[in-house]
Amino acid sequence: MSRTTHASPEIEALALSLAGDHEGALGWLAAVLEADPSAPDALLLAGRALAALGKADAAEDALSAAAVRATDAGRFPLAVAACRALADLGHGADDAYDAVAAAFEKGSPRIAGAPVPPRLPAPSMRKPSRSHVEARAR
Repeated sequence: MSRTTHASPEIEALALSLAGDHEGALGWLAAVLEADPSAPDALLLAGRALAALGKADAAEDALSAAAVRATDAGRFPLAVAACRALADLGHGADDAYDAVAAAFEKGSPRIAGAPVPPRLPAPSMRKPSRSHVEARAR
């Protein structure tokens, strides 16, 4: 059964990896990393695939690079995900977490002078009315 898709290489790699085809995922990721060796998404996915294949040293290198590159790109959630993947490997992730925290903490050069995001509205503690719930169900 063949399928036609227009997903990004990273999405294809993620789908393959989730299906247990980590080698196939690495094939897609190799193409991404050849074009951009510092792509944090691809580095994170490659690190996870390598870990699943039992290649802990290569996984650690990829995940460490993913944490650094994601931090450099200002992608905090991705940087934290890379740190978490390092911790899941059983390798010391404390230094990686500390570097990410230092880059994004209040007063850091990355944050200093940046506009403050708008405050989110407080969640309503009021229960929705029955008519409101019924209207949503229609």
